[in-house]
Amino acid sequence: MTLFREWEMRQDEGAADPTPVRALGYRLHLVGRSVVYHAHDSGCSTGATAVAAGRLAEDSEPHSGCNAAPWRELKADTLVDLEEDRFAIHHCHDVTSLLERLAGFPDHPVTLDDLSQPSQRLLARASPHDEPIAAAVAKLK
Repeated sequence: MTLFREWEMRQDEGAADPTPVRALGYRLHLVGRSVVYHAHDSGCSTGATAVAAGRLAEDSEPHSGCNAAPWRELKADTLVDLEEDRFAIHHCHDVTSLLERLAGFPDHPVTLDDLSQPSQRLLARASPHDEPIAAAVAKLK
């Protein structure tokens, strides 16, 4: 999860660097990672083929629909089909829409309990560098 602040910029003649004119909002980049794997060549037809050794974490979950074996029972050279990571980029016009996107509740007041731990850590890291986020986080507490 990564957060970017968007700015309208102006390049003055003779200036080495552009000057920020006004804030345009935030761009939130999310990467969804699945811990589910499938039996290779199963009817699920999901995922990318990989060798189990070194690719499955201890929290990996076999998909029940295709009867994938538990990871502890897989031999090192067993082929499995890993679910693909999902990438999304969301434009949030202001802090309110950013909080709603992080909580997953559009048009709903967000509380601290609505935010996942990764979302709370992201906001904690951004707060010292972004006054609107710092003010919004202070109201959530």
